Amino acid sequence: MGADQEAGSVRVEGNSIIVPEGAQTFDIAGRRVNPQGLPRGIYIVRLASGKAVKAVVK
Repeated sequence: MGADQEAGSVRVEGNSIIVPEGAQTFDIAGRRVNPQGLPRGIYIVRLASGKAVKAVVK
């Protein structure tokens, strides 16, 4: 994940990605997903500012 404060607001807890308000979560195929209860994998979180952050659910 990125080092700036905005990117740091995205975190993985268990099998969920905690995202700030206005963020969208996508799987590696580009499909929008609910950030709660995810299977293992790599996900992309697009923040409200337009920045993208990679999150890994292990």
